[in-house]
This record gives sequence, C-alpha cells and structure tokens, in this order.
Amino acid sequence: HASLGVGVHVVKNAGIGMGCHLHHLVQVGQNTVLGPNCFVDEAAFIDKGVVTGPGVFIGPQARIGKDVRIGEGAFIGANVELGKSVVVWPWVCIPDGTVIPKDGVVDTSLCD
Repeated sequence: HASLGVGVHVVKNAGIGMGCHLHHLVQVGQNTVLGPNCFVDEAAFIDKGVVTGPGVFIGPQARIGKDVRIGEGAFIGANVELGKSVVVWPWVCIPDGTVIPKDGVVDTSLCD
C-alpha cells in the first residue's frame, strides 16, 4: 500500500509504487510512475510523464518538470527545480534550492 497525506492530488494514469509515502499537498501528474518505497515531501509538484526508480526521496516544495527520469535511491532536496526531460542518475544527491535546466543530466552527487 501507498500512504497519502492530506490534500494529495494524483491524476488518473499515474502509478504510485508499493510502500510510497506522499506527504501533504503533493501533486502528481498524468502518466507519472513513482517506484516502490519513494518518499515525496510536503507540497512537492511532480509534472506529467515523470518516472522514478525505487527508494527516491523528493524534498518539500520541489518542482519536478515534465518527462524527468530519476534513478534509484536519488535524493532531491527541498525547493529543487528539475526542468523538462532532466535525467538524474541513481544514488545522486541534489542539494536544497538547486535548479537544473531542461535536458540536463546529473550524473554525480552535488551534495557535500
């Protein structure tokens, strides 16, 4: 089962993996697939067509653009903005407030 907080909005055709936790006021777009055991923190926005691997953490008020791919175990900090079609490799950490423009690739951890 997935756990959904108050005010979570998941549109049809979105898939939420087993063991996922979506905190309050999270929005998940059409045709998005969140892998198992993901955690999406308060007021995060995930646009349509996003796919994550298992165990991904998305911080509060993060904004994930259309068609983004996030690999297994990645950490997306608070207030991060990922532009359209960004690719985040597995186990990468993106610190709070980082902006990655469209079509960007994050293949190394940006956290200390």
